[in-house]
Amino acid sequence: MFRVRSIRVGISYEPVTRLASDHRSVVCNVCESWQMSADAQTVTIRLRPGMRWSDGDAFDADDIMFWYQDVMLNEELTPSC
Repeated sequence: MFRVRSIRVGISYEPVTRLASDHRSVVCNVCESWQMSADAQTVTIRLRPGMRWSDGDAFDADDIMFWYQDVMLNEELTPSC
């Protein structure tokens, strides 16, 4: 389990969460569950067990933290965030 500051988590073709078919709510996709804090500042995401990249490497919290810290927070790569 890990915490990120945005529900916009999508580091691959399959996002961690996605819009439901009614386009009014967010549902799990790669994650097993997610919960937003009462102040809406932190989202806690639990990944589904056994998730893997196409090459067979495990997909885990370190992958999401790399995306968030090294890509999303890098103004040269993601100037609009």
